[in-house]
Amino acid sequence: MRTPTVGAHRLAVPNEPSSFLLVWPLRGTLPPQVLAAVLENDWLKEDAEDGWRDWYEDDSAMPAAEILTMLLLELEWQQKEKLLQAEKHVEQLLNERITLKTSHAEAVASVVAEREQRLREQEEHYHQIQTIMRKAADAIVTLNESGTIQSINEAAEEIFGFRENELVGQPVDVLLGCDHREASSLEVLCQALKSERQVCEIQGQRKDGTAIELELSVSEVSLGQERRYIVIFRDITIRKRLEEQQRRLHLMNQMILNAAGDGIVGVDHEGRITFVNPAASRMLGWECDELLGRSFRETVHQPVAQAGNHGMRDFFPVKGLPHSATPALTQTVFRRRDGSTFPVECSSQPIREDERITGQVITFRDISERQMLEAKLRQAQKMESIGQLAAGIAHEINTPTQYIGDNICFVLEAWKELDPIFQGCLEIRRRLLSEEAIQEEHLAALYDAIREVDLDYLYEDVPRALNEAMEGVRGVAKIVRSMKEFSHPAAQAKQVVDFNRCVESTVTVCRNEWKYVADVELDLDPQLPPVYCSPGEMNQVLLNLIVNAAHAIGDKLGGVTNERGKITISTRCQGDWLEIRVSDTGTGIPEAIRDRIFDPFFTTKPVGKGTGQGLAITHSIVVEKHHGTIDVETTPGKGTTFIVRIPIHDQEEEKNASDLPGGSPEPVIA
Repeated sequence: MRTPTVGAHRLAVPNEPSSFLLVWPLRGTLPPQVLAAVLENDWLKEDAEDGWRDWYEDDSAMPAAEILTMLLLELEWQQKEKLLQAEKHVEQLLNERITLKTSHAEAVASVVAEREQRLREQEEHYHQIQTIMRKAADAIVTLNESGTIQSINEAAEEIFGFRENELVGQPVDVLLGCDHREASSLEVLCQALKSERQVCEIQGQRKDGTAIELELSVSEVSLGQERRYIVIFRDITIRKRLEEQQRRLHLMNQMILNAAGDGIVGVDHEGRITFVNPAASRMLGWECDELLGRSFRETVHQPVAQAGNHGMRDFFPVKGLPHSATPALTQTVFRRRDGSTFPVECSSQPIREDERITGQVITFRDISERQMLEAKLRQAQKMESIGQLAAGIAHEINTPTQYIGDNICFVLEAWKELDPIFQGCLEIRRRLLSEEAIQEEHLAALYDAIREVDLDYLYEDVPRALNEAMEGVRGVAKIVRSMKEFSHPAAQAKQVVDFNRCVESTVTVCRNEWKYVADVELDLDPQLPPVYCSPGEMNQVLLNLIVNAAHAIGDKLGGVTNERGKITISTRCQGDWLEIRVSDTGTGIPEAIRDRIFDPFFTTKPVGKGTGQGLAITHSIVVEKHHGTIDVETTPGKGTTFIVRIPIHDQEEEKNASDLPGGSPEPVIA
């Protein structure tokens, strides 16, 4: 048993818990629940840290009453603390409930707002759909299961001519044409629904009874237990009319292509044939369908080495086509199915889609007969020129022939005079060689013969006469050679030539045409390189221009013999081009006829003095055969200058010519 100290006294207390002994005096003074709380307080427990025992057993011997007072104060504070905690807990519960109610209200408000937003969106979407249906370009008609019209849009009103209130409740038959009266509207709709494209073409009817072509499509929708049909009508009257026009146009184009005399071939961007007209099929010796898909170059076009002036390099590939609006004509050679070739004149026009070249149309014609006629015409014109020059050429040959004959006659007469001298000399020579004695009479005879002849005169004039005769022979030979070069058939083929020599030869040939009215001045470029051309044809060009210049000067002089004009011929190298200028001081060309001077058969000369083919053939030779240009500068009353330009080199043709058997790049003297 422990003896606790109460106040300053230590009392023997029964063996009871210390807390019980401490509070025992308080029995009857505290409510039972307070007393129970005191007994249960941690502060009164035996092992309580900083509990009542530390106070009770302290040397200060605190009275038990004070301890109990402190205990009661502690209990009061603890009760207040618990009360405060309880209040806080209640407040927290209230706040949580308020928060819960607020969250629930917010959630409800959010759901309501979301539903309202969704409803607004649905209403907006519905209005958009209604607007789209109302403003759609196609007529939209809704039907119920029985085919009764429920609604229409504005396009339907415009297409059919009905107002919506006039059609709602009416059967769809009122919109269908008479062709469908035998079948019900539902059958027509079912046919459209069963079609793979769900689109069909029908004939409709407007309010005024006029028929319209329609494209109809049908969609079926379910609204609960009810089925609805959405029918879309598209007015294709204009389209059908355009299709009919296009069909007729296509038929007409096909008829034109079939009736065209020229060959027409279409190729794609790879040069493969896409269409052929009958004329092309006939000229090429193939059936139309046999040519489709074949390479045009490999099937039809000859290699450039065998093509005349121009190959189709100007047309292929399609990517390299020029963007010229006017296709240029080109002469080349095509190959038939049997391997034979024929000359053609062709042009190519690009096919464009969205600024891209996707193919081309090649038009060509067989010019075999035309070339033959042109050759005959050129030959006839040349013979005409030669015929016109024949008298002059004969005169040119006659003059040197006369003094050749005169000088030969003089030499013959001189020979007769010298014959006795030669005879005497020969006799003396014979005797010397045979060692016979030379008699005095022999020497006397020789002396007499010498005295009879003017040896000094003959010694000077016989060589002069022979030189003059040789000069005449050379003049005749020059004329003959020029004529030969001018008209030789081999000169028609293109070759590398000394063009200055061509000019000199032509001036010689036509000398009799100009020598009475003009002087010819040659200003030839000594550094002019060899030119690749047809010397015979270019001689013809020069002859025509020189003769025309002489005639123009003659017309201006009007028979006045003491005045002379001037013809100037010059050659120059201008880059890769040869420029020939033929100028005269003649009458010039009136402005009224300048545009017609190259027309066939156009002439200003009197009847019988020209066929009008000279300048036409000149233009053909320069422009078509040599791919050059010819221009005119003229001043009426002062003179005219013709300016001819041709390429000095045609590199591809020169290469092909040198590759051919016998081809030679060496210059040829024309």
